[in-house]
Amino acid sequence: MPYTAMVSLEHFYYGQLVHYGEPVDERRIVARSANITEEMVSAANRYAMLPTLPNTSMSTWAVVRGGRNAPFIMVQSGIGAAGQEMRHLIFINGDTLRDLQGNLTLLTTLLDGQLPTFEMIANIQDPLDLATENIRSIDQQTDDILTLMSLTGNNTRNLEPLLSAIVQGVPLVVINAPTSEQTRTQFVQGLITLLPPSTRFSVTFATYRQREDGITAQISFMDQAPEGDALVYDWTDRSLSGTQTKDDYSHYITSQLRLDISLALQQAENLTQVAGWRFKSGDKLADALAYASKRQRLDDALDHNMPVSMADAGEVLGNDPTLSPDLQYAYAEHLMNLGLAMDEMAQADSVAPLLKKDEDIANLIAYLKAPN
Repeated sequence: MPYTAMVSLEHFYYGQLVHYGEPVDERRIVARSANITEEMVSAANRYAMLPTLPNTSMSTWAVVRGGRNAPFIMVQSGIGAAGQEMRHLIFINGDTLRDLQGNLTLLTTLLDGQLPTFEMIANIQDPLDLATENIRSIDQQTDDILTLMSLTGNNTRNLEPLLSAIVQGVPLVVINAPTSEQTRTQFVQGLITLLPPSTRFSVTFATYRQREDGITAQISFMDQAPEGDALVYDWTDRSLSGTQTKDDYSHYITSQLRLDISLALQQAENLTQVAGWRFKSGDKLADALAYASKRQRLDDALDHNMPVSMADAGEVLGNDPTLSPDLQYAYAEHLMNLGLAMDEMAQADSVAPLLKKDEDIANLIAYLKAPN
């Protein structure tokens, strides 16, 4: 049997005990795994007390940031079989979430089909096991985007402002959506699939929240539009209101969707190493994607012998550790050719550190500088 990487996740249940078939008023921790700390509980109480969806037995769920002591918290909230309020809070570190590459379908395996009933404080629970190598195939990701397009009217122009809000850090609020947890999850899954895999983990969401509930998420489903800075998408007529932004990456990817979904996914995949490097180095998502998109354009330009400025080529060659050896060679050759032609060799300084590291580049420089 092939080995599957697994991680163990600490978790606890918070809600009402049930006595004689009736819920007890007081909310408390009713079950927990062994390594839950006071700091984790405090973070959950502060950031992850997701409300229940009114007038329905369906549960809601979210992935939110929990601060220094709990980087990400996954929470499910609902009403149990005895009418008791119950939340299940699961703690996930950033590396684990990054490894999932936005696979929400895998995360949903952690959700309870029916939130449990506790008549007394439970014994210590086992941690939850989650496989981290079940990455969605291109065909599955294509289905994710096709589903999203169906949910938004099969018009890619409807997607660009939604994706732009996520990239630019503007909260996206969806109102008048179907109450189906599956439909709401499919909407979120499709949107984050439009991002490079290495950055998808950063997008937080809540399939239901209310004003003043303490939940902070980049994608939220709400009963009514909030006050303040947000892009509001009305599911009923697919209209937008509030803060709308422009974003080069979002425009580029959605324009690719009009040609070929698999091509758009491949373009996003191509950006994943570069965007991931910039994101881990401290860039905001918008800045990381803007640089990755620019790198893609520069790479394509060099590949097709199109003009690239010495400043841009020098910046990439001198600072970008994600360049492959072939691309290092291409950028170095371009800089030397331009520098010699324009008698501006000072702008080709970024080639110098590579001369001792790469024999092919050293031979190239010697060839180009040799008298004709």
